[in-house]
Amino acid sequence: GQRDTLPSTVGYNYDIYTALLKLCPVLSKLLVKCLNDKLEPLRMAAIRTLEFLLDLLGSSLGPYLPQILKHIFLTYPNQSFMNLDSNRENFGKADLNPLDVPLNNSSTKKKDVNKRGSGAKGNNMNSGVQASPRAEQNYVNFKAMTDVYNHMLETFLNFLPNLSSQTLQVIFHDLILPNLFLPELTTELRSYLFRIAERIINLCEGDLSCNVSFFANLLGLFQINHPSLKNVGQKLWDVIKAKVIYNMENKAMDKFINWISESLYTLAESENTDDQSLLHFQYLLDLIAVICSREGDIEDEKAPSTIQRSQFQKRNLFVKEPLHLQNLLNPLLIWLEKVVNNPENKVDLFHIIWVVINELIHCLPKQSTVSLNDIALPLLWRVSKHCETSSPTAGMLNFLITVLSSIKVSDDL
Repeated sequence: GQRDTLPSTVGYNYDIYTALLKLCPVLSKLLVKCLNDKLEPLRMAAIRTLEFLLDLLGSSLGPYLPQILKHIFLTYPNQSFMNLDSNRENFGKADLNPLDVPLNNSSTKKKDVNKRGSGAKGNNMNSGVQASPRAEQNYVNFKAMTDVYNHMLETFLNFLPNLSSQTLQVIFHDLILPNLFLPELTTELRSYLFRIAERIINLCEGDLSCNVSFFANLLGLFQINHPSLKNVGQKLWDVIKAKVIYNMENKAMDKFINWISESLYTLAESENTDDQSLLHFQYLLDLIAVICSREGDIEDEKAPSTIQRSQFQKRNLFVKEPLHLQNLLNPLLIWLEKVVNNPENKVDLFHIIWVVINELIHCLPKQSTVSLNDIALPLLWRVSKHCETSSPTAGMLNFLITVLSSIKVSDDL
């Protein structure tokens, strides 16, 4: 009877590896269905079996990994996703569809998620009331299930270097990009998506395309400044600058430059410049610095010898189509004027803006009529007029050091 249940291609003389490889299409579908079952021991056994298959079959499991990872996200403890009829188009993101898991309907699953979530919430209540034994057991079960899922995701992260570029791109474009910024993501699961995205971008050497909305959402998420996301977010930001932005094709880069310019104008028009707005502004300055560095390398006709680049990077590095970098200059000058007129005298911010403007001017086309002198002289004249009647403030002295040192290096006055 048991012999009849086996696929006809699997015989009893097969070794374990070959047998599991033959069974993989059916077995992986069965296991991801079990992940959605309301019986927690069955779900835990399924996730551990999937991890065992990943360890044993290795890259042979590659074609099935996107679907496996999708269902791990869908069934992650204390995580629920919006229904299909929710208005996600406003976020510009695709859906993770919880309804394509057939064992339970969406309402049952929602109840299960809420039930698991209630155990976690009960543990976070700092009340003097002692939790009931059942509530404590629910939390213990929830914690054990979360640990199993996290262990599986850690294994998956370590396994990413073994996957093909095609599989990595499917995971990045079909799973990570559409769901990285969903508002309903728990902090723990979002952290794993950040880490997976960072690892894939590194492995693909920047051979990935991201639209402007990705960067806009990423900066918006950074403004939340959640402590547990700070480190993983910074690593993702650094690898995006080095791999994605640096190697962006010029057509996409022009759209990217226009978005930065519009963002700078929008921030400058805001009357209240709070800490979050300044943080957003500094991230935009960081992006402009990367673009200037990229253009500087292209101008030198070769990448710096201290940086090892892939063939993809070298191919994109020397595309000679001109960029509209001048679109960034006017909003930066508006911000420079805004900082100069600020009574708080943000010297550090002025220094950063001035350095970026200096780098940007050096990247402008040769026929450009804008020079650093044109920007510096009106500012120096204002300081001179002030000094005719009053002593210079400490902020003015720091301002003079920044401006005069850069002019001395870049222009002979």
